[in-house]
Amino acid sequence: MLCTISQPSHGMITNVGKAHLEGFGGVEGVKKGKGELYDFLASHPPRGGVAFVNCDDTVLMDMASTRVLDPVVYYGENESSSLVSGKIVENSPLLTLEWTDKRLEKNHVVKTQLTGEYNLPNILAAICIGLYFNIDPDKINAGISGYQPKNNRSQVTKTATNTLICDYYNANPSSMAVAIENLGKLAADHKVLVLGDMFEMGDDAAAEHEAIVQKALEAAVDERVFIGHEFARWTALGAGRGATFYHTAEEAIEAFKAKPVRHSTVLIKGSRGMALERLVALF
Repeated sequence: MLCTISQPSHGMITNVGKAHLEGFGGVEGVKKGKGELYDFLASHPPRGGVAFVNCDDTVLMDMASTRVLDPVVYYGENESSSLVSGKIVENSPLLTLEWTDKRLEKNHVVKTQLTGEYNLPNILAAICIGLYFNIDPDKINAGISGYQPKNNRSQVTKTATNTLICDYYNANPSSMAVAIENLGKLAADHKVLVLGDMFEMGDDAAAEHEAIVQKALEAAVDERVFIGHEFARWTALGAGRGATFYHTAEEAIEAFKAKPVRHSTVLIKGSRGMALERLVALF
């Protein structure tokens, strides 16, 4: 329905993750819903039908291959991508990228104000679309380096005593997993995970929260704090493993007041309904 309203001639699916599982009935439902964009582009060549596809994403590559999409413009870390390839050269915690305009085999470097390895494909997607529409590479770099997130997505905030990665606009198992992995890879003296419940999980809620607890326990971090009734189900898993569980944000707030976190890099991530921005002042 959205395609019939907007009549797109160009389209991009960033990824297919475990978001809104309750409404879509599972990952396959998410895949089917997002795939309708490719279906529309494939059936409407007079309008252009151009698809931008991340060649590193096997799910998207499979979805694109099952449709007659023409043309397809590829981007990704893979150096054989058709328009732009790139890689991270620094993540501390802000990202610096080196990317290549495949048309001219010319390299460019850009320092961003974004954190998280998971943002690499997002940045490459922006570069790809800019190049496709003939935006000058220097202007592309200026746009990327000048972008400062202020929407609580991958937003780095430095306080007097901590570095915060504020990523509490939304959360699902896919975004949680990559955020945990990224914090584990960062070079920092003391790393703290503060994770809030994920909403809209439906029948998958228990299993998905258990999986995130397990992933957090295995991550190379120093402290793990879980907030919400869904996470609290798995308190026994974290016993003696540097994990603390609170049923509500109010309980966590009181605990942080009693024992403040200092001199740490802290990831704060949870679904919007958890309102984890209430914790920021405590850090």
